[in-house]
Amino acid sequence: MKRPWVVLGILAALIVAAGLLSGPSAGDDAGPHGTLALRRYLGAMGLTVRKAATPPDGPGVFALLTDLRDADQAGDLVSWARAGGTLVVADPESETAAAAGVGTVGRVGHYAFGPAKLAPGCVTPEVAGVRTLAVDAGDSVLASGAGGVGCFPISEGAFEVTTPVGSGKVVVLGGISPLTNALLGKADNAAFATGVFGAGGPVVFGPPLPPGAAGPKGLVGSLPAGARIVLFQIALAAVIFAFVRGRRFGRPTFEEIPSPLPSGELVHAVARLYRSARARAFAGDTLRRGTRRRLRSRLGLGPEPPAAGTGPPAAVPGGADDVLSSTVARLSGSHPEDVQRLLHGPGPATEEELIALGRELEELRRRVEGSWS
Repeated sequence: MKRPWVVLGILAALIVAAGLLSGPSAGDDAGPHGTLALRRYLGAMGLTVRKAATPPDGPGVFALLTDLRDADQAGDLVSWARAGGTLVVADPESETAAAAGVGTVGRVGHYAFGPAKLAPGCVTPEVAGVRTLAVDAGDSVLASGAGGVGCFPISEGAFEVTTPVGSGKVVVLGGISPLTNALLGKADNAAFATGVFGAGGPVVFGPPLPPGAAGPKGLVGSLPAGARIVLFQIALAAVIFAFVRGRRFGRPTFEEIPSPLPSGELVHAVARLYRSARARAFAGDTLRRGTRRRLRSRLGLGPEPPAAGTGPPAAVPGGADDVLSSTVARLSGSHPEDVQRLLHGPGPATEEELIALGRELEELRRRVEGSWS
């Protein structure tokens, strides 16, 4: 009984871990976690919005909603930003964020009902006109080194960090949620999007990998470090559980098997109970019901009709019991009244009468079954 609960517990842990580690995913569709509304909104604000594999030439904004680049590829993007561009990274655990000196220190969390509402807590062009920002509780909290300016402080870090690099800057967000279709219209998220992407020049949304780059090898390689640690801990817990619950090493233990009970022991035990309770009438009714059931089955008369009360069923003239009595009398050569008394008569009053009833029923059954052999 414990094994199903253990399996359900492991599945629940996997679901919780996936929900905490994944957060909203980036996309360009019309779903709640997509960014179609963001692209249309930026276009309505007069910005040139397009998708491309490489950053724009000259000043502009290059946005990475999902980033799978390695350290060398991330360094190339930071070098582009040094020439006067604005690099926006909404994947806080990417190598590009690390190249800008930004890392994660936890999750926003602790907001069970709806998104978290964060105040700017800084003075930068990105937060102009923003009083509150609505973010998902599963987004990350960021920390940066010297030179980085953190906005929307929470816990020991901030949700957004702007790091100047050369003539440009790198803007790292703790997650994609403020820019999604579900939250873009909440709080001052739209004004925040204008400040982040309206730095000047075209806005280009880049792919997770540069052209010609090989993706991560396998599913595990594409997971963030936190997810890999959780999977390793679950696997380790499963191994420990199997070791604890499994068979111990060493020589087998021989156990003495109890001797089997004789097949007739149960019959004798029940008989002794009936005898000690003086249940002669009940025992006689049990013998009669067993005989009637067997005879009905052998003669094809169907099951016995239910009794009207707690006592033994009485034969109804012209009914199913009368049919059984007449058929048995004809096959056995007995008088119908004797058969009726034997199958439906009163219960025995003494042990001698009970024994005699059993013998007569057995003899009747043998005569009926022997009539067609």
